[in-house]
Amino acid sequence: MRSIRDKQYIAGVKELKCYLLKNGCIYEENYFNPIEDKIIVEKDVLKFSLDIDKDNKLHIACVNNDKNLIYITKDKNKWNKRILSKVKSYYKIKDIKLYTNLNNKTTNNILLLVKDTRSRDMYSVFFYYIKNSNWNLKKIVDLYYDKYQPSFKSDIDYKGNLHILFKTKENAKYKIYYKTYDAFHNKWGLAEKITENTQDIINTLILCDTNNNANIVWCSLLDKNININFIRRKINLYKRTSWKEFSTLPKDISNLTYPTLIQVNNNLKFGWKQNNFYNIIKTSLDKDNWKKSTSIKLDSKDLLMPIEIAGYNFKNFDIIKAPYTYIYLSENDRIIPGIDEIPTIKDTKQDKIQNSDNITDFNDIGESLNDKNSCDTTNHNSELGYLPYLNNMGKSIEESSIVNDIYPNYNFQTQSNDLQGFINKLNSLYKEIEDVKNKELTLLNSILDLRKKNNKIYRKIEEILSDYNEFDTAISNQD
Repeated sequence: MRSIRDKQYIAGVKELKCYLLKNGCIYEENYFNPIEDKIIVEKDVLKFSLDIDKDNKLHIACVNNDKNLIYITKDKNKWNKRILSKVKSYYKIKDIKLYTNLNNKTTNNILLLVKDTRSRDMYSVFFYYIKNSNWNLKKIVDLYYDKYQPSFKSDIDYKGNLHILFKTKENAKYKIYYKTYDAFHNKWGLAEKITENTQDIINTLILCDTNNNANIVWCSLLDKNININFIRRKINLYKRTSWKEFSTLPKDISNLTYPTLIQVNNNLKFGWKQNNFYNIIKTSLDKDNWKKSTSIKLDSKDLLMPIEIAGYNFKNFDIIKAPYTYIYLSENDRIIPGIDEIPTIKDTKQDKIQNSDNITDFNDIGESLNDKNSCDTTNHNSELGYLPYLNNMGKSIEESSIVNDIYPNYNFQTQSNDLQGFINKLNSLYKEIEDVKNKELTLLNSILDLRKKNNKIYRKIEEILSDYNEFDTAISNQD
């Protein structure tokens, strides 16, 4: 399995576009036809970030080789750019994140993570914001680390406030802190320590869902397994409330890499790569009922790439929040685990994932969706061909996440006509599949009934022939 470190962005209103950094250039390409439809947005770029504002306008922030912080917008297929500031020469650019909807207004804010080359272990997070029509700069925090780059993640809540999660090392302990930015009052809160450990802390994630919850994940090594910690609480910038742990989430998993935390409609989903599979489990928002969703078998020659879906809409879903996830690029397809969950019709089994013994509820997560819904495989299957698959297909569609995640929330005010049309088509297709399934099952029952009747006739003929033979033998003996 190959991977690329630099994150791509998927965005689009009228058509879906992909934005990526390759060989120092920001490329814009068509999501479905990346080879033919590709243009260069900016050259000589070190890092970049992208966001979509409330008016569906695209914004890009980047730092070039000359340490210039550049702001780029797209208006009527024309790219406009200007230099905002210049980063000091002794800072090495590690990461950048652009937000355009803080306080639910179209205002641009930039987070910049840099390494201070004057000090071997120090990193700094800067916050660029607009005040009195001018760009201003504020240092948020200094981070210290000894071996790897410190982890730094961020997300915004439904009110447009900023939440950041960062890791640092203090007094020989690794610590995670949580900090919020009140966009309305332009005020940063105090850092809150989430956890500390003498062992390194990895795979930190944060997601602010649309039900006003802050969800935080981090992992640590425990007895050769990866220990998962998952907490959440209601967002309140003015009153600190207690964090709650999930009780139904698996605690220890071996070989956990490439974790993701996303919201798809009214579901919260957590995913990870384990051996040759990418696994997704899910729970309803505000619930603690984690269960398996799907598992994708990965090929070693294919590509797993980090991506972010800009904005809240993607394809035909009501709500998508995916600030940190991955896309699987196979030879013939692009799959975003947890989002592109299309049930398989073919009734084949995947190898089971080698989970830890402690995760008994998730030991069968590597099996295909159809395994749990498979038909009763009697001797009739070889004669009926595809009929068991039709029966299985209806159950798979009914119970899979493609129905759970795409079915409309009729109270959601921003639902589009296009989405409703798609849902109507999906419902019609589902009814057609059910009709076909019922017709084929009726045919199957007729065939079985006919077989039973034929068997009775055959046995009756045998009885008649037997009686005839006995009668014929008796006549012959008399002769």
